[in-house]
Amino acid sequence: MLPTPSSSSTPLAFAAVAPRLAARRRLVRVAVATCTIGAALGVGLAAVGLARGSVLLLGLALGSCLLVALALGALVVRTTRDASAELEHLARLALVDPLSGCLNRRGFRRAIVDAVRRAADTASAPRALALLSIDVDHFKAINDRFGHAAGDVVLREVASLLAEGCRPGDSVARVGGEEFALVLPGADCELAGVVAERVASAVRAHRFAILPSDLRVTVSIGISVEGIESEREARALRARADEALYAAKRLGRDRVLLWAPGVRSMATPTVPAY
Repeated sequence: MLPTPSSSSTPLAFAAVAPRLAARRRLVRVAVATCTIGAALGVGLAAVGLARGSVLLLGLALGSCLLVALALGALVVRTTRDASAELEHLARLALVDPLSGCLNRRGFRRAIVDAVRRAADTASAPRALALLSIDVDHFKAINDRFGHAAGDVVLREVASLLAEGCRPGDSVARVGGEEFALVLPGADCELAGVVAERVASAVRAHRFAILPSDLRVTVSIGISVEGIESEREARALRARADEALYAAKRLGRDRVLLWAPGVRSMATPTVPAY
């Protein structure tokens, strides 16, 4: 089992920007040292100017101090701007699964919260939200037979296929070892089924170069669709999508199943399967 992305992505995010932060600290130290020398020079010129009553030296001192002040001000502005950009970059990296490149569990939760809030801001009635819980079938067997490196390649390619099959504005997340999820804002049952069948067919038809040509990788997908008004309802929606996924796997895998009451105890398909 691969490590949970939400526990590993944050250290990797800091590691990704650490060289740039170190270079910026060195630059700041050099700039501060230069400004310090300039300020010392200005003070020295001012002292000599006062002692000799030289207007020229006093002017040079004033100019030197003014340049130092301008340089320090520019340094503060640039450093603040760059630090803000780095913090935003870190925040984005902390939401991304480093293996697959899609959202991690933390990013998945953020995508749901954002979808709920956007729906609340733009709709007078509950707006539909569809969640797809996706599991790569028999993934443990792939790891056991071909090794974890091959399994990682499969996960990356599956993530890419899922992203290609989504609409603009949809979110793809890796929420576990071989478990993915799609967040489809505004999608009803029919549209969610179309997206689910499209990505399932794409995975089924894909040829994974790292695996034997006769080995097919498939996914099982559970769908849950509901009008959502709160984050609590979104959590219930996720639980229903998982129930539908588990039922799809019990029914033989490589299928798409829409949640309906009683799906947890299903033994044969009795709810819509696209």
